[in-house]
Amino acid sequence: MSTLLQLRVRASQRLNQTLVSSDVPAASVLWTRSEMNQWANEACEAIWSEIVESGGAPALVTVTDGTYTASTLRMSLQTLLGVTDDPLEILEVRDVTNASATGLGLTLTYKPHGNFNTGVSNDVDAALAYRNNATRRLWTWSGSNPMRIELCPVPTTALTLRVRYVPAVPATLALDADVPSWLPTAHHNLIVQYIVVQAKQKEDSDFRPDWALYQEKLQRLLESIEDRQQQSSRGIYITDPSEYGGP
Repeated sequence: MSTLLQLRVRASQRLNQTLVSSDVPAASVLWTRSEMNQWANEACEAIWSEIVESGGAPALVTVTDGTYTASTLRMSLQTLLGVTDDPLEILEVRDVTNASATGLGLTLTYKPHGNFNTGVSNDVDAALAYRNNATRRLWTWSGSNPMRIELCPVPTTALTLRVRYVPAVPATLALDADVPSWLPTAHHNLIVQYIVVQAKQKEDSDFRPDWALYQEKLQRLLESIEDRQQQSSRGIYITDPSEYGGP
């Protein structure tokens, strides 16, 4: 894994910029340390967006536990998750209030608000059912800035919810030791390539070959993510080969 410091140094070496104390100078040079940090974070956001737009959002999933306030009809997802931007996608919500440290908790069923009805789901799953008459709680979302989550029935006591979701943006690289851990190590050079492009644009150099290389590397990343998702997808079992042109 490449740290922010290592990403800066690799970009500087590509640009033939002299290092000072094994790092990019903080001032009095054309490409400063702070500028390279900014470009590194711009690269992360650009790559993140490309992954999401290409359908690779599941590769960016994170999991967070949050407290849903008792007797609350709906609450901000930003507050629940401790984030400042609405999630791009929610894949799963579990109630882990009474789960052990290694327990999976109880899966909550997503329903559009119009289907809440009495708040009790008819599709009871015995393995995940609540102890109180084997009913399951439902959840839905609405709005934006902030996006809100709503439970039905409304809980009378606080619940701990475990949410699998895609964050709006990647974590900022702020410290020298920070690592873009969401990006496979083999593709960290994408960030370096982006920094090089921005640096050459600043000095009015021909950045087009480097931009073409960035696009080529980005496409390899997207193809890699697509391949991984296909490998983990559900298998298809053919019961009648003749329907598919087989013998």
